Amino acid sequence: MPTRTLVGSLAYSSPELFLPKLDKRRIEIHGGSIPRTKPIRTEVKSIGDRTGLIKTFTGGGIFGIAELLSTNNYEKTFSKLSKEIIRQYYLTLTLEKSWWFWIHFARLFKDRTINADKEFDFHSLLFTPH
Repeated sequence: MPTRTLVGSLAYSSPELFLPKLDKRRIEIHGGSIPRTKPIRTEVKSIGDRTGLIKTFTGGGIFGIAELLSTNNYEKTFSKLSKEIIRQYYLTLTLEKSWWFWIHFARLFKDRTINADKEFDFHSLLFTPH
C-alpha cells in the first residue's frame, strides 16, 4: 500500500464533501468539472480529444487513445468506444437531473471503501446489466 495518495472528486462546489477520510497523508486534492461531449466522427482517423471519446464519469481519454492506437480495425473500435461514451453521456444527464436523490444515496457510503476486482473503463457497467 502506498504511504501517500492522490484523491479527487467532481463537485459543483467543494470537492472535499465527497472525498474519503484517509489515515494516510494526501499528496493533493483535485476537483472540478468534466467535459461532456458526444463522439465526433471525422473524415480522417483521429485520436484524443478531437474524437470526443471523453468519459463523462471521469473526464479520462487515455483509454480511448490506447484502444484506437492498438487496433487493426479503427472503425469497429471507434464504434464500440462511441457506444460506451454515449451511454455514459445519457447516464450522466439522468444522474444530474436526479442529483438530489443521488447525493443522499452517496452519503450511505461515507467513509466506506468500495473495492473492484479489476480496473476498468466501461463505467456504464456500474448502472446497466452485463
